[in-house]
Amino acid sequence: YISPSCERVTGYRPATFLADPGMLTAVVHPDDRAKFAHHLQHEFDRPDALTLEYRILTRTGEMRWINHVCQPVHGADGRWLGRRASNRDATKRVHAEEAYRNLVDHSLQGLVIFHNGLLVFANQTASDMTGFSREELLHWRAEDMVEQIHPDDRAFVWARFQDRVAGKTVPHHYGFRFVRKDEVVRHWEIYSSMFDYQGRPAIHVALLDVTEKWEAESDREQVLSELRENEARYRRRSAELETLHDISLRLNSQMDTAELLQLIIDQAIALMGVEAGLFFLYDPDSDQLVGEIATDYLTEFIGVRLTRGQGLAWQVMESLHAQIVSNYSSWAQRVSFQEQRPLLRNLLAVPLIGKDGLLGVLDLASEQRDFTDHDIWLAEMFAAHSTVALESARLLGERQRRAREMAALAQAGQAVTSQLEPDAVLSRVIEATQKLLGADGVWVLLRDEDAEDLLTVVAASQGMEQLSGLQLPVATSIAGQSVETYQGVLVDDTRSEPRFFTGIEERAGMAVRSLLAAPLVVRGAVIGVLEASQQASHAFRPNDLAMFVRMAGTA
Repeated sequence: YISPSCERVTGYRPATFLADPGMLTAVVHPDDRAKFAHHLQHEFDRPDALTLEYRILTRTGEMRWINHVCQPVHGADGRWLGRRASNRDATKRVHAEEAYRNLVDHSLQGLVIFHNGLLVFANQTASDMTGFSREELLHWRAEDMVEQIHPDDRAFVWARFQDRVAGKTVPHHYGFRFVRKDEVVRHWEIYSSMFDYQGRPAIHVALLDVTEKWEAESDREQVLSELRENEARYRRRSAELETLHDISLRLNSQMDTAELLQLIIDQAIALMGVEAGLFFLYDPDSDQLVGEIATDYLTEFIGVRLTRGQGLAWQVMESLHAQIVSNYSSWAQRVSFQEQRPLLRNLLAVPLIGKDGLLGVLDLASEQRDFTDHDIWLAEMFAAHSTVALESARLLGERQRRAREMAALAQAGQAVTSQLEPDAVLSRVIEATQKLLGADGVWVLLRDEDAEDLLTVVAASQGMEQLSGLQLPVATSIAGQSVETYQGVLVDDTRSEPRFFTGIEERAGMAVRSLLAAPLVVRGAVIGVLEASQQASHAFRPNDLAMFVRMAGTA
């Protein structure tokens, strides 16, 4: 068995792999085929789960990284049945890790790691500082490193190192002199800390060459302050990356879009240390940004629709980059309805950019703190994780919606074929339609045999029964428009639609803001109209109308 998602990752359909087992190896990058073949030879010999990362070439020639996990499958009786493999597209993560390694490699600090008494990692800066190549450094024992320390400082540094390995409390920061490979003496500052590496304690060391400052007799306290600041920044960045990873796991575990948006807002507020958040979703049908969910003093923007060019959110959408506005209340380009909150001070907006375009904009507001360039970096990293989770939730939601549509059509079709009474058929169609759309009300209007210029409500959903008997004029109603054009009609807001018959709201006793209408056609003639409503505006979308028209066809 091969899941349908393999086509999204490889460009090839599952049938291609099932027809030609050799394709599993054929798509592997030539440089990785040897290790892939070695993995295949041994995966059935091992009783435990195995992992492998390798590259593939897609059908279009694009190179992608694959994270492969396989584990044994046993039956209820414990009998071994085979192995189940999961292959995930790890390209983005691998590229991000490569970028991070490149960042570490060219850090201003020399970074080394000692594990089991051996130097197991050194960045390029450490090589430049010592004068030894990285290949030479990676063969060093701790004693070899100490041998390069100035004789007057050697005993002191070695004692600190041994105390650190023994788990004793020693200062994290100190200075000493180091003799380079070319025998030039340099002054170094060091910051060391313990951490877990492959299940055993290891020492992480950050090195900073302060020779020029020592030789110039600069303020030593300034050197220490800068070192502490660098280390704090390094620790903060590491903590932030770890937090982002944890947040990503939480976001990707939530598949309900509405709950996911709330989780995104909550996590962003906690991560960025702000008081309020607002999420604008992009509506491609209207080309507008819609205030979907918000917290605290930004809840007034829920339901607000921004047209292209309005406010900071659209600036961010069009530039594809996060932006900061300080003193937002006095910002000349804010939209007019936002003047009602004069205390809104600092705002950071970041776009969510998906595979197929823009998903929306996340606004974060604070009256207590100023935003920095580092906040932009952190917000964009968070937005990237949120985008992946949101696209996954939307994909699942779309699949579930299609399943509901097919079930509703089947229910309506069954009603038509199994019921002889028209009233029973209409009742089943109304019930299925309301369940499918989540509409507040659904009703059927038929043309009056004695007065064809009128439409009469003959059946309605539960809670809308009071509409029965209501008559609407064909010439000046939305239902009449559907009759005259033989087409479905979608109204986002009835308050701006002159053909809306207000008697519907008066008789129903509730607001009707969003409205769908679809003609009931029998033998080429329109005999009536199926209508559905929501109390909220912009509640229906074009795909809802298309489905609604199909439902009307079953009646």
